[in-house]
Amino acid sequence: MGPPLKQTPFPFLKKPDRSEISLARVFAVVDSVSQNLTLSLKFLAMSRSGQPPDLKKYMDKKLQIKLNANRMVVGTLRGFDQFMNLVVDNTVEVNGNEKNEIGMVVIRGNSVVTVEALEPVAKMQ
Repeated sequence: MGPPLKQTPFPFLKKPDRSEISLARVFAVVDSVSQNLTLSLKFLAMSRSGQPPDLKKYMDKKLQIKLNANRMVVGTLRGFDQFMNLVVDNTVEVNGNEKNEIGMVVIRGNSVVTVEALEPVAKMQ
């Protein structure tokens, strides 16, 4: 072994032993993955220009919205914000052949996987 480490005023800066090194690496990887996931979710909510999602053409249209955890709802889009949170009216939760009317709901943007129009949508320019 080398010479002993100097005592620092910051005990968390001590040289880690072998078990701490692998644990520190695991925490670094988890932290990196967490940061990348956060960035990915922010990217999904924003367009490439950094502007809010352009959902104006879907306003007052019947949509099928797929959510995480294999959930799906159908309803009429009444509003949205820059985080892609959606206000959906006349909402029906669809689970296989089972349908459950749940009325007006707010869907958090990061749970949205896909949005599909179930009626014609005008082209925006």
